[in-house]
Amino acid sequence: MSMDTSYIAQQRVMPQSADMERAVLGALLLDGQGMMHVSALLTEEDFYTEAHRAIYAAIRQLYQQHAPIDVMTVYEKISKGDATLPHGTAALEGVGGMLYLMQLTNDVTGPAHIQMHAQIVKEKAVLRSMIRLSQATMDLCYRGTDFIDVLGAAMSGLDGINSTIAKLAERDYPQIVYDTVESLHRAATSEHYTGVRIYLRDFDTHTLGLQRTDLIVLAARPAMGKTAFAVQAAKRQAENGARVGIFSLEMSATQLVERIFANELRIDINALKRGALHHTQWTELDERTGHVAGLPIWLCDSACLTISEICSIAKKWKLKHHIDILYIDYLQLITVDATAMRHMNREQQVASISRRLKQLAKELDIPVVALSQLSRAVESRGSKRPMLSDLRESGAIEQDADMVLFLHRPAYYGELTGASGEDLRTRCEILISKFRNGEIGVIDTEFHPEHFYFSNKA
Repeated sequence: MSMDTSYIAQQRVMPQSADMERAVLGALLLDGQGMMHVSALLTEEDFYTEAHRAIYAAIRQLYQQHAPIDVMTVYEKISKGDATLPHGTAALEGVGGMLYLMQLTNDVTGPAHIQMHAQIVKEKAVLRSMIRLSQATMDLCYRGTDFIDVLGAAMSGLDGINSTIAKLAERDYPQIVYDTVESLHRAATSEHYTGVRIYLRDFDTHTLGLQRTDLIVLAARPAMGKTAFAVQAAKRQAENGARVGIFSLEMSATQLVERIFANELRIDINALKRGALHHTQWTELDERTGHVAGLPIWLCDSACLTISEICSIAKKWKLKHHIDILYIDYLQLITVDATAMRHMNREQQVASISRRLKQLAKELDIPVVALSQLSRAVESRGSKRPMLSDLRESGAIEQDADMVLFLHRPAYYGELTGASGEDLRTRCEILISKFRNGEIGVIDTEFHPEHFYFSNKA
């Protein structure tokens, strides 16, 4: 015996997030100025429960009137029937009245993540709209309505939903101004860094750190040290409070952790892999295990990820863990979706991938660092220093990237002594060959490949 699918659909709970709704309302009751972050995004209809809709409507009206926003003023607004929802008073009293408003403020500490919480509320509201549109479209289909009219109604409904989704990307202009001025003030402090540092002194001084919304491409020939560079930067950033996401499409998570320990303890990686450590090294390893395990790092080492899967996982990390920076090792191992692959050559695929990574950096408001291989052309030249034209498979990588970094080790090509007699065995140059918001240049560092360790030039 089959059950009516429409009946089953009606019994399902509509998409909602009561916790996120309470978080938004509680933050606004604590600091009404948080409305400047969410007023362009949320309406009262975006809240699932009538009580929450009434509370938000009251807050919005008080904000528009430049009146104080707190538990007392919001309660009075609703109790007097001034809020736009006619049953707001009964709805609020039904969940606890004044006590419920006070509980909302007790559940949050402030408006720190209000934009992210508001976006989740909006996303749930959009999903409910899509369900309602789907149900309405099915009803028209079952009624025998002319298919042109059904199609027109469905497209009209989708247009309305698309205009709602567009609000997810809107930025409040005054807030942009305030954020910009705040960043300028930060740049004037003694630290000077406006982005995420990699903790190599000369590089951080030159770049002010890796900036939010930027796509940074780190490219080198194989075995030049690009993964070691990324792993060390990620470890140091995590040690200093940044939350780091890493996609490792080439190496397993175990191999990356081995490199972290080699870097952390300055242990030869081959001895570490064989377990050929002396007693002191085993003691240090055991002592540092808790430290390394406690770093705010999230790893994905799936070997065959599409760009859509990477974007989906990264967005989950941003929502759940609030990641501050993302590393991808490496770009040429990312694939496009099967349908797109059939209609694109490899250069077009890489162009599509680099464009999506730049979009991802903007969507998540974090730096995205994508490692990349270089073409073999660099090996055939007299000068082995990489150039932008050496980026493998696509000129679009250069176009999409805000910063392009190359690693160059003279010793890799047998150059052990410089023109002035200096020792080049550990020299590693970071070539800043494209810098959309700064000056290109060369940063000298020291690299110890057996430890996967970079240091400032002595």
